[in-house]
Amino acid sequence: MASRKSKKEEVIEAINEKASDKALKCKVAQELAEELGVSTRRIGEIANEVNIKIKNCQLGCF
Repeated sequence: MASRKSKKEEVIEAINEKASDKALKCKVAQELAEELGVSTRRIGEIANEVNIKIKNCQLGCF
């Protein structure tokens, strides 16, 4: 029986797919939050856990 990914695992996978040079653009992080149904805060927390920086943030969300 295949195990289902947790939401956190889905977020980590998505962040790693979209990140470039250990960084993720703010706009992309916001899009991921919407697509995955999590808060931008949660995206930021998980990005920090996996050592991905959020860059080009205009709103100070991260």
